[in-house]
Amino acid sequence: MVLVLLLVMIVGLTSGLLLVGRTTTDISLTTKVTDSNRAFNAAEAGVEETIRYPVTLEQGDPSPSPVAVASGVTYSVVNTDIAGTGIYPSIKQDPVQLGETFTVWMVPHDPTGDLIEDRAQAYLSTQIDLCFTDNTPEPAIGVTLFYKESGTYKSSYIGYDPDDGVTGFLDVVGLGSCSDPGYNKRAQINFKNDLKVDVNSNANIIPLALRFQPFFAASSIAVNPTGVALPKQGNNITSTGMAGDAVRKINVIDPYAIPAPFLDHVLYSTGGDVSHSD
Repeated sequence: MVLVLLLVMIVGLTSGLLLVGRTTTDISLTTKVTDSNRAFNAAEAGVEETIRYPVTLEQGDPSPSPVAVASGVTYSVVNTDIAGTGIYPSIKQDPVQLGETFTVWMVPHDPTGDLIEDRAQAYLSTQIDLCFTDNTPEPAIGVTLFYKESGTYKSSYIGYDPDDGVTGFLDVVGLGSCSDPGYNKRAQINFKNDLKVDVNSNANIIPLALRFQPFFAASSIAVNPTGVALPKQGNNITSTGMAGDAVRKINVIDPYAIPAPFLDHVLYSTGGDVSHSD
């Protein structure tokens, strides 16, 4: 009888210890999952706040200290410029689909996102390289230059096609600077010769933006500046959320993708110059 009672006590004690161990493990896993979710939510909050209030985190400065979201939950943000002398975008993007466009800004924006229409800060090179990828059928690229001349907003349009027989389109050239990171077509856009806009020499002209649109097939599109750097094209936001021992990081590329209101007046031009005064 004593032996049976002893065995029952041993089995009960063992089961109790196993239950305690399992409960402790479950609580630990639950805490880790909860902290991970809270850290991710904090990182998201950092991205949202930076997009909403970019003026507070300009010029690549990290936030001075972690920002508290809740007790024990914080985020910190590093916001750097998208710009430079190299190919833009620096990493080949998904193809621009038919009916869609890709925009490159030729003047900077202020911290609130408005254009700075200042010739002294504009991209004033005589040309820029257009890089794009092949497809089936072979794509052509339409290029619209938006600019301001003596207070009047204007646009000029030209197209580039690898097929020499297409009327109204200019030819592409050797691959050159577009071979990296993986483009296989290049057109040299000469503003004065191709678009009939003397960006470099005419002091009354402020180039504002280039808009690219594929025809016949989708294509990944980029530009490579010549001689001078492009102005800032947007923000590269890295937000790190922290909760307990959990750390989660989110990186968001936030380009200036929304056209300024004046582009609505010239957006659908099909060729030549279209004007709109202030």
